[in-house]
Amino acid sequence: MSKFISYINEASKNFEITKVLRIGDTFIILYKAKLYGGVETHDRTSAKNITELLDKLDNWDVSPKDVPFGNSNLLTLQDYIDSISSHSDAVRDRVIKDCQPILRALKGSKELIVRGSSKSINGIEEVIPRTDRRPLSTNVLISDAVDKALYKRFNWYPRSEGVFAYYGDRDSAYSYGAVYYMLPIGKYEYVWSKKYTDLYLYLAPRDFKITPIYIAEHLIPNITRGKIVEVMKMLDLEPSTEQPWQASQENNRKIASIPLDKLINTCAEYVAKQYTNKELKSSSGFELSFKCDKYYLIEKEYKSVLMDLI
Repeated sequence: MSKFISYINEASKNFEITKVLRIGDTFIILYKAKLYGGVETHDRTSAKNITELLDKLDNWDVSPKDVPFGNSNLLTLQDYIDSISSHSDAVRDRVIKDCQPILRALKGSKELIVRGSSKSINGIEEVIPRTDRRPLSTNVLISDAVDKALYKRFNWYPRSEGVFAYYGDRDSAYSYGAVYYMLPIGKYEYVWSKKYTDLYLYLAPRDFKITPIYIAEHLIPNITRGKIVEVMKMLDLEPSTEQPWQASQENNRKIASIPLDKLINTCAEYVAKQYTNKELKSSSGFELSFKCDKYYLIEKEYKSVLMDLI
């Protein structure tokens, strides 16, 4: 047994051990990987036969002081199955009761909505969204202008009061922490754009100084995906008819001559026009922003429970 305790102690340096089950001489270790200062990445379950590390044992005999994660987390397989079944019923009941609007929208879907979070969720947890979110990676001037432009279209602020998520299990969600299923509670609204997988990738970095020439050379090509003529028309500018390289220089000069405030607001208006609040099930691969009073985060082990509801 001492070798087993050493194994667990070593493993717990890199993983949060949540449960250990024993089936004969085989132990199933359930753990969550740690990432950057204790923020967890997605859950994993690993079955490892570590019989070679054990002396022969006739029964499970470990006291709390011997095990770093506590005796209360040592379960038989049947205990674990019973626990999951009980939790599944609780998750199902809460979702059926509180999430009918989003369940109807997802009816027939093969995907669920996921959200990356620094929270550590056990089963299901109700979350109240922030309404004063500030951008972590995006220039504040640009982000605020886009938020106001989106408000004019949809009558709410997707950048500052929205809950960001993805339809489908997207890799992008994992960059924000542990990934959970996300379901709005009660009524909700949403917006998304098929032009932007994640809008911050196309806007200016948070601490970058915004100038007219930066907008001309970088921001407009980014948000238009190279179709700068579309923004030039909004600015009442005539695109150059010169050869490509000369045209680019001339267009940049024309754009940079416009006052900074007008450039920012026009770019924000262009971005807002790319968004829609329809066709949720067509948004796979693109960032969604939800408006709701509350929402659930649900561990991914309950996928089958949720899929049965849609």
